[in-house]
Amino acid sequence: MDERISCILSSLKKAKLTPKFRESEIIQLENIRSATMEDISSVHSTSYISSREQVMAEEAVLGHLEHDELIKDW
Repeated sequence: MDERISCILSSLKKAKLTPKFRESEIIQLENIRSATMEDISSVHSTSYISSREQVMAEEAVLGHLEHDELIKDW
């Protein structure tokens, strides 16, 4: 897992801001759409997007878990 994401997840866990600690406060969003590349480009630089795409490609090649699977067991 990317070190930045790992650090974010760890910090959320330490602050007890995960579903394990706050399940009753979680709102399930429905009928949401994935962000388009245009959406992502409007808030992130091209170099950041390229670096994220590279990390995602490397993770896929290594057969690592999907993001949702990484966070579901907080």
